[in-house]
Amino acid sequence: MKKEFASFRSFAYGIAALLCSTILFSCKQTPEVVPSSCVDNKPDSTAFSQELNKVNHVISLERALQLTDNYARNKDSILSGAYGSNRDILPDYETFNLKSIDSLVCQEETIGFRMYLGLDENKKIRLVLAGVDANGEDILQQTRRSKGMLKQNGLTTVAAAPPPAPETKNTLLLEDGQRHP
Repeated sequence: MKKEFASFRSFAYGIAALLCSTILFSCKQTPEVVPSSCVDNKPDSTAFSQELNKVNHVISLERALQLTDNYARNKDSILSGAYGSNRDILPDYETFNLKSIDSLVCQEETIGFRMYLGLDENKKIRLVLAGVDANGEDILQQTRRSKGMLKQNGLTTVAAAPPPAPETKNTLLLEDGQRHP
């Protein structure tokens, strides 16, 4: 079990490092922060880049909560091997287009972004990206706090209710990355 957990943790860190390095190294390297985005300067020169740029990664708050809550409820089962030898549960990576990432980080109050693990209906781990404000909070945390947290069987779940109006302007959420495999 420790080996599976270490493997899972390595996967999560690998995804985070890959996404961060993609953002950091995709733009022109200069000693100061550049106020304009490099996203508009990327050519659609290959079939892959053209296909990737067609994807709309935006998801609703309800969908993000569903994915992340489902993952939280099933995390221990995943780590204990209850899903058997289903190697497809963990992707090698997910790919997001730069326009979506740029939209996420360019929200008025966003100073960074957070990646959550989610679990979809097909029992596959998915990444959910949310903008983080200067207080280190994102729309998922704020929604859960305002809806009230429930403890059931040692697991934290969210009360079933429509989400309230967000306290933040960081309302954009991304998912639907190009998952491999």
